[in-house]
Amino acid sequence: MKLAAAREQDLHDLRVLARHAGITDPQRLVDIAYEVYGEDSVELPDSRASYLWLAEAVLAAR
Repeated sequence: MKLAAAREQDLHDLRVLARHAGITDPQRLVDIAYEVYGEDSVELPDSRASYLWLAEAVLAAR
């Protein structure tokens, strides 16, 4: 949900959650979002590549 919303506070929260869960691979964050919402979800209207770029930025800002 945090990745899908992509608001500044959500991205900060996602960074904290990823650190707490020991997730260091941005692809894993994208995979989790799609596992939860599904491939054809309205909550994830952009491409996987867009969310991967966002996840990479989130994890790089640690």
